[in-house]
Amino acid sequence: MNVFRLPSVLIITAAVLIHLVCAQTSPTDSDSIIVTLTCPNVCLPRVEAFNTCARFILNGCVPVPCKGDNLRCAAPGRAPEVVPGGDIVLERVRVLDQFSFQVNLNTASPLQTDIYLLSDATGSMRTAIAEVRTRFSEIVEMFESVTDAHFGIGFFRDESDPGNGFINLQGITGDRAAVQTAIDTLVARGGGDRPEANLVALHKVATDSSIGWRPASRKIVMYFGDNPGHEPTCVGSLQLDRDDVIEALNAMKITVVAVSFNPGLDGNPTVFSCRRVPPAGRGQGTAISTATGGVLVPNTQQTQLIEALQNAVLNIDRTFDIDTSDCDGMLTTTTDPTLPVTLAAGDSQVVEQTVIIEQGICETDGPFECQFTYTEAGAALPPSRFRVLAIDGCP
Repeated sequence: MNVFRLPSVLIITAAVLIHLVCAQTSPTDSDSIIVTLTCPNVCLPRVEAFNTCARFILNGCVPVPCKGDNLRCAAPGRAPEVVPGGDIVLERVRVLDQFSFQVNLNTASPLQTDIYLLSDATGSMRTAIAEVRTRFSEIVEMFESVTDAHFGIGFFRDESDPGNGFINLQGITGDRAAVQTAIDTLVARGGGDRPEANLVALHKVATDSSIGWRPASRKIVMYFGDNPGHEPTCVGSLQLDRDDVIEALNAMKITVVAVSFNPGLDGNPTVFSCRRVPPAGRGQGTAISTATGGVLVPNTQQTQLIEALQNAVLNIDRTFDIDTSDCDGMLTTTTDPTLPVTLAAGDSQVVEQTVIIEQGICETDGPFECQFTYTEAGAALPPSRFRVLAIDGCP
């Protein structure tokens, strides 16, 4: 399987434009496009090429340069379109024929998305928790363009509290009423020394199967609090630092969006530390959010939590890949611009992919079929199938 990386990009209205060299198109519906190669795609001396193309002029074939002074026949014109998830069907091709298609990528793509709310629930967080309780519907609205958004909720206090300071109130679910019910049980209380169980909680969110991340989803943690986590952690023999947490989050392709209330998630994580260790250094919250492709919003008032989350989510860069399945040895694909491509919020990028029919396709019994899937952080648009019904030019 060949994997081609598409930088931070979301595919939204991504109609796929198929431009076939030396091709004519037949009528199509919105789900598939059938293409019949009718122009002889052979590089010939100029006179012979003109004579050949003349016989196909009614099909729209015209001579175009190929190598040196030679020409070949091609069918110019506007590329036909197919929506993501639709089939691309070539009725007949020859070995070494090539075609290209374009995908319009942008940062508002409707991908399956899981969002986990992770709240500091110590006594100083009463106002922020009240904001989440009364305005959860506004968090849901942030993802209204996502047709399949699921949510979950958990909290942390200090590492001496039950669960080593972390409790998963509600795993990822499509039942938003269940999430609201879980939020309604959240109470701000307690807290020991100034650092809390932040690192324990983030590590659990990445590694505990009860969180319920869906395998094919884009994964976001909305994390908010007013102090960093103990670093290293104070849980038994376990000594987690920020690098351990970042590694676990990235292994699951989880993006952390953090909102920091004063004194802040970037504060001193070793104040009143349980161990005599070298200072871990400030900047814990920013380090974790940045390393996972997210952002941290600093110096926020608790009454502005929802607005801060909205601003942060809207400003996440997006990185996309293309995954081709069962195409090895049959097709060679290239992209322009070279992938991966990263897009900032609000940006878009047209990516052109060129496909060349390789000799290996002759070894299939036919019809030949492979698959193109555009992905971002584990999530995927519906795949497009590429099919060839008949092959010419095989030995």
